[in-house]
Amino acid sequence: METVAETRGYHVVLGATGGAGQALVAELVRQGHRVRAVSRHAAGPRPKDVEAITADILRPDEARQACRDAAVVYHAANVPYAHWQAVLPIMADNVIAGASAADAVLVVADNLYMYGLPSGPMTEDTPRRASGPKGRLRVHLEEKFMAAHASGRVGVAIGRGSDFYGPQANSAASLLVIRPAL
Repeated sequence: METVAETRGYHVVLGATGGAGQALVAELVRQGHRVRAVSRHAAGPRPKDVEAITADILRPDEARQACRDAAVVYHAANVPYAHWQAVLPIMADNVIAGASAADAVLVVADNLYMYGLPSGPMTEDTPRRASGPKGRLRVHLEEKFMAAHASGRVGVAIGRGSDFYGPQANSAASLLVIRPAL
């Protein structure tokens, strides 16, 4: 059964040209949703009927415009590690504001850095034991997203994966195993 949020507006994918973003766009199109693919630079072929726009979500006005008329906003945008500390908090604030202005649900594609080194299976209840600056930043970002959720500003769901996988993913498995094997 579809909810109102699933049928009333666009499914906006921020970071649509990255590995996770491309996979999200393809799956949302497969499911029959209205999709808006957002990236800083227009690149690559898109499935038909996908609205592709160029926007820099580091600019608050462009983030809001990218999220307009959205039912769901998928935050799959990222930057190189060297820029994380300076860029990701600004990006998070702008994405929260854009999704909130659209009255959309925000789905965040995240990683596992905030957990540090695990000592067993990982679940939603695994403690955050960040062991370095990347992990501490991811904890901070999670707190920022969840504070926006707890305040009622925007509904947030966070999906986490150990590494992105797939033909367009920039992952250790792809770079170190699959491509050399091919």
